[in-house]
Amino acid sequence: MLIAGAGPAGLMAALTAARSGARVIIADDQAEFGGSLLHSCESIENRAASAWVEDVVKELASFPEVQMLPRATVFGYYDHNFVTIAESCTGRFRQRMWRVRAQQVVLAQGAFERSLVFCNNDRPGVMLASA
Repeated sequence: MLIAGAGPAGLMAALTAARSGARVIIADDQAEFGGSLLHSCESIENRAASAWVEDVVKELASFPEVQMLPRATVFGYYDHNFVTIAESCTGRFRQRMWRVRAQQVVLAQGAFERSLVFCNNDRPGVMLASA
C-alpha cells in the first residue's frame, strides 16, 4: 500500500495497514510527519496531538515492512496504481526517483479551507466549515 501524505489521515491509514501486516510506503513532502497536527492544540486519545504523532511515527518505524519517506513528493498517479515519487535525499545523492506499483493507494494530502465567494459572504454569522 502506498500512502501519499503523512498528516492525521495518512498516519492512521499507515498504522492500520502496518498492524494488519501489509507492506506500506508512506510519503510526505515535509521533513517531518504529522501535517496539521504539528501545530495543533487538539488532543487525540487523551494526549496532545504532537505526542500522538510522535508515538505513531515510532510505532511505524518499528515495523520492518514500512518504508517512511519524508521530503518525498508524490507527483504522478497513473493507470493501474503506478505512482512516481521524488525524494530529496541528504548525503551523496540529492534526489531519488521512486517508481512504485502499489496494490492499493491512499491519497491523504490534506485540505486547505477556502471561503466561497457569494453575495454578503463577509457578514457576521457567515462561517467557514472549520468554525
